[in-house]
Amino acid sequence: MKNMKKLFNKKGYTLIEIIISMAIFSVVIVMITGFYINFTKFHNNIETNSLINTNIINTINYIKYNVDQTTYLEIVSKEELTKNKGKDYKYIMLDNGNILSGKLNNEESSILLSEDDVKGDIYLKFKKSNENPSDLIVELNVENMGNPLISYINIQNMQYSNISIKGDNNIAIIFKQE
Repeated sequence: MKNMKKLFNKKGYTLIEIIISMAIFSVVIVMITGFYINFTKFHNNIETNSLINTNIINTINYIKYNVDQTTYLEIVSKEELTKNKGKDYKYIMLDNGNILSGKLNNEESSILLSEDDVKGDIYLKFKKSNENPSDLIVELNVENMGNPLISYINIQNMQYSNISIKGDNNIAIIFKQE
């Protein structure tokens, strides 16, 4: 009989204590889940922006490399580009939101950078510098990027130092490589 009294005399948690502890536990789990979701969104956003910046920098480097190897350089409009179709020149241009590269005597072109790569509209402008006429200015901007990425290419430092830039300000360049 004494053992029975001991068995029923044990104190446990009341229903209210269990409900309160479950409520506290639920609040903590909701806070941790919210933090995890926000961290994941932040991380994905940073990863996407990093990939976009890498694509843009690779495009600028491709333009610099090709301009560095050129013996002739002209800044042209899209209309002027089509007038030169039979020539043995290469081109880089902005067309329908994509930056394209190809040969004028060949209908095929390759996409260097597309709107899908950068998740927004692309703006590309080639300019001749007013301060230094031997500088080609490449201005590349993406809709959500903020400030444009501006690259100055000094053509007098290249292997063909007698080159001059024809044209002043447009969306395409044509160039010839030896």
